[in-house]
Amino acid sequence: EPPTDWGVSKIYTIINARYEGYKPTIVTSNYTDTELEKRLTPQNGDDMTARATVDRLREMCEALVMEGQSWRSR
Repeated sequence: EPPTDWGVSKIYTIINARYEGYKPTIVTSNYTDTELEKRLTPQNGDDMTARATVDRLREMCEALVMEGQSWRSR
């Protein structure tokens, strides 16, 4: 489902509140940070909130890359 301005705004609000509250946050994704930014950009092309969300995640999270064969394809 394509992201909406409302949905991306809500995601940013949650991430930002946890950042400002020094709350631990675990995020899992199959996307790189660049891919996530593109995925969170609504169809109207306004990527400001998507960029802000990914920037917050970069500031507050440590990336842990998991490599290996997918369990789904076994």
